[in-house]
Amino acid sequence: MENLTVFDKALKDFYHGDIVDYINNEHKMRDMFAKKGSGAVSADGRQVVTAAHVGRNQGVGSIGENKTLPLAGNEEIVNFSIPFRWTYGRVSFTGQVIKASKTSKGAFTDVMTFAMENVKNNIGRQINRALWGYGVGILARVNGSHGGSATTVALKSPGGFTGSENGARFILDNEYIAVIRNSTPTSAADSDIIGTAQQVTAKASDGSSVDLGATFGVALNDDDMIVKAPAATDANTETSVNREPMGIPGLVDDGTFISSIFGLSRTTYPILKSPTMNMGGASFSVIAAQRMLDLIADKGGLGSKKDCNWFAHSSLVQEYEKVLIQVKRFVNEHGMSPDLGFDQTSDIELCGFPIKKERMAPYRNMYFVNKAHSRRYVNCEGEWVDIGGGVLQPIANKDAVVGQFRIYDNFQHLRYDTCGRMYGFGGVSIDVIEAE
Repeated sequence: MENLTVFDKALKDFYHGDIVDYINNEHKMRDMFAKKGSGAVSADGRQVVTAAHVGRNQGVGSIGENKTLPLAGNEEIVNFSIPFRWTYGRVSFTGQVIKASKTSKGAFTDVMTFAMENVKNNIGRQINRALWGYGVGILARVNGSHGGSATTVALKSPGGFTGSENGARFILDNEYIAVIRNSTPTSAADSDIIGTAQQVTAKASDGSSVDLGATFGVALNDDDMIVKAPAATDANTETSVNREPMGIPGLVDDGTFISSIFGLSRTTYPILKSPTMNMGGASFSVIAAQRMLDLIADKGGLGSKKDCNWFAHSSLVQEYEKVLIQVKRFVNEHGMSPDLGFDQTSDIELCGFPIKKERMAPYRNMYFVNKAHSRRYVNCEGEWVDIGGGVLQPIANKDAVVGQFRIYDNFQHLRYDTCGRMYGFGGVSIDVIEAE
């Protein structure tokens, strides 16, 4: 009798459709800086220098008749020095895979088109993560002490922000990481590397730890920093520490993370500090958000509704939604059927300004950002390096080619005093999921 087992070798597989992309390529903060008219500025030279008015002329005052006039003063102007940051992506192909994938009969898609397009997406994810950091490049911190033979490392403080949940949040499977030991993150350098870079082979389902292909080779201390090692184990003395673009937490800051911003001290010039509010474990409060806005209005002034947004992780926005659900009228846009939720296609508002849920925003933090003053200084918009007429260059003595994509840029906000940060919220439930 002919059956599936007997006839198996004569049966074919049916391959349908294209490759389904499971990778989340949503990059809201990067998109804010990248949109046309958002403040992208083409810049040449070794760095960008901008001027800021930070002090008034104090030579004013009311005096009596025939009294001495006010002492002449001066306005105070200072310069920011903004360095470019260099971000790369790299791909390589063997001649065999190029030939094998060139038609739909041989592969779901052309390997070069697929890989080169996704390098751009991967860089977008990298820069978006950096925009939710403060230039140091901290992916996480070591949670507790570990012996030199440890191949599983417990992690905390994702992105360098205090917290025990999902320490491996920003670490990707198969990427290479290194350990940096320096109590002052902003002064850390490759000379602070301890041990050798290692590849992540797996992450705990709750994000509490990572498994490594081998040991770092040294004992680890609590709070050691984990950073990206882009060149992998062939260059253990090179990492991304203090080489990433500046992000919102460094720009919208009171000196907690960045005491000196682009060469200017926030202690010397306190006007460069953003208003902040420590909730001290308190639950979300609309009144507290209004106080935050009042602080910003007093210091730097509030922008228009079209220019300003709140940004927070969805777990914190949900705490605000709990408040709203108690007073919400449950109707849909047609006014007929009950609707017990919120429209996921548009942003809800808090004190008159939209809240954007950002998946890479630090937990228990909420930022108010005036987009009108956001700037992206671009030295190289994003291009495949073309050497001698081709973006793919032969690899010596191999039937293979390699290509590299590069972006040279950095980010600035012209008015830190028109933005603010609320942090330390209590009662926030954080769901840990696998998200690339």
